[in-house]
Amino acid sequence: MPQFDPTTFSSQIFWLIITFSTLYLIVLKFIIPKVNNILEKRESVVAHDLDRAKELQSEAEKILSDYEVSISNAFERKAEEIKKAIDNCKKEAEIKNQELNKELEENINNAEKRILSAKSEAIKEINNVAIELVDVTATSLTGINFEKSAIEDLVKDISKVEK
Repeated sequence: MPQFDPTTFSSQIFWLIITFSTLYLIVLKFIIPKVNNILEKRESVVAHDLDRAKELQSEAEKILSDYEVSISNAFERKAEEIKKAIDNCKKEAEIKNQELNKELEENINNAEKRILSAKSEAIKEINNVAIELVDVTATSLTGINFEKSAIEDLVKDISKVEK
């Protein structure tokens, strides 16, 4: 095998140094800068993405807090509206209740007036019947016709005593 021939060692070492030096220079001048550029770009993209993710997260947190505040405000507004509606219903019910009480009071007063009127009419009718009864009874028992005014005065005096 020619590689193991000691007379060619010096030429093999020479070409080995030239080849590896050239390869080293090519890698050093062309490949490593490209790899470094790629790594730097990748690092900047990752850093930019992380910064953007932090920004988006802070925006999302702000939106969430705004949403929670708006929900809370909406609940408060609705609670106030419900309270106002309940208060309005209570006021309307109180007004209706007062109107009904007035109407009932008027009905009671009218009924009392009708009762008093009916009572006085009944008393008058009873007095008239009593006067007729006394006149007929006195005339049939005694045979004497008494004056109507005397009988009316007598019945009125008796009815006043009974009251």
